[in-house]
Amino acid sequence: MADLRLEHIYKVYPNGTKAVSDFTMNIEDKEFIVLVGPSGCGKSTTLRMIAGLEDISAGELYIDGKIVNDVEPKDRDIAMVFQNYALYPHMTVYENMAFGLQLRHVPNDIIHQKVLWASNILGLNDYLDRKPKAMSGGQRQRVALGRAILRNPKVMLLDEPLSNLDAKLRAQMRSEIAKLHEELKTTFVYVTHDQVEAMTLGTRVVVMKSGRIQQIDTPKNLYDYPNNKFVAGFIGTPQMNFFEATLSSAKDLISFNFKYSNAKIEVPHDDLLKLQPIYLDNKHLVYVGLRCEDITVDPEKTKNDKSAIDVKISHFEELGNETLIYADTDLNGDGFGETSTRVIVKGTSTYDFKPGQIVKAVLNLKKCHIFDKSTEESVMPRLPEINVLNCKVEKQSIVIGDLKIKLPLSIKAKDGEGELFINSNSIILDDGPFDGKIINFETIGNKKLVYIKVGNRLLFSIANKDYKIGSTVKFDFDYTQILVKNEKESLIQPMPEFDSINGSFINYFTAKNDLSGYKEIIENRILDTKKEYESKKSVLKKEYEKKILDAQKINNVELKEKDDKAYLLEKDKVEKAITCNKVEQKTKINTFNKAHKEKLVSIKNEVNVLYDNLKEEEKASYKKFVEINTDKEEGRKRREEHKNYKDNLPKERNNELTRRINEESIVYETNVNSTNGYYKRENAALKAELVKMKKKFKVDENYASYLSSEFKHKDKELSVEENNDILKQDQLFFFKFGKKYVESTEIISNKMVQSLGTKVFSKTYLLEIPHNAYRIDKDGFDAVVEGSQIVNGKIYYNCKINFDGEPKQIYCILKEKLKVGEKINLKFDITRIQITEKGIGLRIY
Repeated sequence: MADLRLEHIYKVYPNGTKAVSDFTMNIEDKEFIVLVGPSGCGKSTTLRMIAGLEDISAGELYIDGKIVNDVEPKDRDIAMVFQNYALYPHMTVYENMAFGLQLRHVPNDIIHQKVLWASNILGLNDYLDRKPKAMSGGQRQRVALGRAILRNPKVMLLDEPLSNLDAKLRAQMRSEIAKLHEELKTTFVYVTHDQVEAMTLGTRVVVMKSGRIQQIDTPKNLYDYPNNKFVAGFIGTPQMNFFEATLSSAKDLISFNFKYSNAKIEVPHDDLLKLQPIYLDNKHLVYVGLRCEDITVDPEKTKNDKSAIDVKISHFEELGNETLIYADTDLNGDGFGETSTRVIVKGTSTYDFKPGQIVKAVLNLKKCHIFDKSTEESVMPRLPEINVLNCKVEKQSIVIGDLKIKLPLSIKAKDGEGELFINSNSIILDDGPFDGKIINFETIGNKKLVYIKVGNRLLFSIANKDYKIGSTVKFDFDYTQILVKNEKESLIQPMPEFDSINGSFINYFTAKNDLSGYKEIIENRILDTKKEYESKKSVLKKEYEKKILDAQKINNVELKEKDDKAYLLEKDKVEKAITCNKVEQKTKINTFNKAHKEKLVSIKNEVNVLYDNLKEEEKASYKKFVEINTDKEEGRKRREEHKNYKDNLPKERNNELTRRINEESIVYETNVNSTNGYYKRENAALKAELVKMKKKFKVDENYASYLSSEFKHKDKELSVEENNDILKQDQLFFFKFGKKYVESTEIISNKMVQSLGTKVFSKTYLLEIPHNAYRIDKDGFDAVVEGSQIVNGKIYYNCKINFDGEPKQIYCILKEKLKVGEKINLKFDITRIQITEKGIGLRIY
């Protein structure tokens, strides 16, 4: 069992096509993860990268905390079930399931136990000696699952395993797979384009589009809280209704002004608290999404509802226990095309409506989803990560209604009106000059969301503790993260999260002429490696010498005589059992042969009698017709029928004979295979026990020789490891900025080389440095302090630094107190940077 971690995984083909972009996800042990999306979205490619069947272009894949990018598929301890089953047609079910274990040289008796265990779980006990051609699609899929689970893998991968089955079998196999996951308690990753499979099987579902993750969440949360229009439309059958509209606000009401129709609905503002206020200007176009069950045309529910709107009925889809009613809010629309005025309503009847009839509909906008028309992202997310408010900037302050935020002088601000954007994490609670009232508190996953009312404005903050509703809280803002902009310009720019620089990546051999002191460092690394392996070899030799002393105390002569006697007795017993099995096997096969031949003769006789009778019946029927019929046209038709009957009767006889013979042959073949398979396994198990005993006796008899051989083998392995490690000691890599070099770490170097192969040294990289990753060091880059600012208790130094010949402005948080104009040298912690290859935008570290 294992957890699985994918960090910034990319798949880029040689022609530049990105099949998968920046796939990042943690999969916990025993989770059932489903990747779902339309064809070509990258879900199967992602699965194949996990399996090792596709190379990873960039990023890291971890299984149980170990990176496995370069590990062969067979060594990853995963199992995969393919869409087309991939069974060997010439092997029985037993042989198909056992084949993988045989390749790994698992003892036959263990294989037998494991196959019976898996077949019992999957209900395949009665089919072990059948071949795939004699089984249904669902049975074959269970065999493929059985073969996979026999490996006892850390991770089970399933690539659209049910797509070849009919609807009934798919439903049955979904239950089988869910039950299997419950019994095995291992990690499952499942790919499908069928949202029903995704919603019923997954503990979490990954929705993908164009190679990118759109949302990861539980099935229920995907349905109730989609992050964007694509997820909202993809999840749910039939898909969500989408209407184009603008929104406006008056007093405590929000008005929905629908485009392309006269519909207008008002709802209380408190029903849509998470809606970003800037969308209430009656200018921003949005998509309003509503599930079919959140719209009703039931006359009993609409007749007294003042918010009801007119829709024109188009057509119906009867689905048994429910009916889908298609209508259009545009009374001139037809309701058939997928437009922003079409409405699909889920009801229990047609309510005696007729196509073309205009009826009342009530939209439950308390349950609506709202998406920006241009970005298609939700503007009313379940967890608001950004507060967006209309504001005014004047005299170094931000004014939001009654709230006035005085900015530090170090933040440059232009006067004007615009929109304020500030992250919910950047509202600091329990300290600061502002007071707010907590009107709601909500726990969403592992995050705590606080609703803060300030005057007539609402702010959202992510908290690290619980708060009491109705209480007052002091708060402040992280002024470095405030953005204010309008359509023309930015009035306030946030401090960048990182300082960005460009650099190249080179190896030691390229840079050694410019580096001083590294030759001695490498020599010392080689000496340390040799000392490490001298110590390991010394421990190994002492263990060997102790075992040899113990072995010399054993009386080998007496032991050999005892072993020989026991072995001969066991050998005789096994040979007799095998002989007895062969006799029983031959007898049973002969019985099957005899019964099969007799059955074939019987089938031929039965078919001949059946069709002779049919021939005579038709002959008598035709003769009787000729005697009594006087109509020439009827006579002509009957003669034609009689002729066709006589012509086709031999073909039908042959088809029936072939069908019955094939059925009997399958029964015969199954019986023979079952018998042969049983005795083959029995004899193999007997021989395996004998071989195991012989090996043990051989070790006992020549224990000193065995110990010597084992010691030499382990000593040789250590020598090989030592040589490989010595070769690695001069494999140093550096980032180069102008004439300055920064040594890379082994982890970063491995990621760079793995991601880009031999092209790693011909690329340019963007390095992003956090402000708190700097330290003063005499060997660092030249820098000059140009200013400082205290924001939220932290001192940010504004420095000009020379990375590559051109001075660059950075912000750094340092422990030391510095003066304006002071010259310093700065180094940065390379383990805390982010690295991106600039050509195709691959995030490497």
